[in-house]
Amino acid sequence: MMTSESSSATQKNPTPGRETAPQSAKVLSGPRNRWFVSPVEGLILAGVLGGFLYSVSNLFQEKDTFTALLNTEADTSGLASGQTSDSQSDRTPASGDSARSENQDRDLASAPTLLKQFDFRCDISGESSTEAGKIRLTGPFCAAGGGASADSPLKTSIINEANQFSATVFMDASIQKFSTDYIPLTAGANPISVEFRYANGSSVKKSFTLQRK
Repeated sequence: MMTSESSSATQKNPTPGRETAPQSAKVLSGPRNRWFVSPVEGLILAGVLGGFLYSVSNLFQEKDTFTALLNTEADTSGLASGQTSDSQSDRTPASGDSARSENQDRDLASAPTLLKQFDFRCDISGESSTEAGKIRLTGPFCAAGGGASADSPLKTSIINEANQFSATVFMDASIQKFSTDYIPLTAGANPISVEFRYANGSSVKKSFTLQRK
């Protein structure tokens, strides 16, 4: 009897000190369903999917915007090129007119009656006539007595009172004479004033009129 009971006990509990788990516990701890998704995982998946779709949508929108921008820039550059061409065509006649004007000036300058040298004298007075458009004065330094001066002035000023043109004066002390650049004359009377200023403080003034025909 003891042997039979021990054998039954051994079969029910084959490992000493370890109880066999109930059958219901084995059913509950079985393998998890592979397609089961928890609520938290579902929210994360939905957020990732939504972000991906939003990025794809923005990509297509940016592509359309970029294409429209390229078309707009092409139209604008074409318009700017047209405006530049118009501006250049407008400027062409002006540059042609300027070139013709310069050529005319050179032709007039080469004419023998346009530029003329005028000999200045210390006893000059009254009025003289000329057909020149510009004159260059040359002459001696003048003394207070009316003749040529043996001293060189500190400064010589020559002004056309008709147009207030102040001539540039070149003085040559070695020959006691001066000369000027070309003085423009207006049509009609051109009062010319000449003044010599010396180191002793004295000054000599001469004036005459050139009548341009």
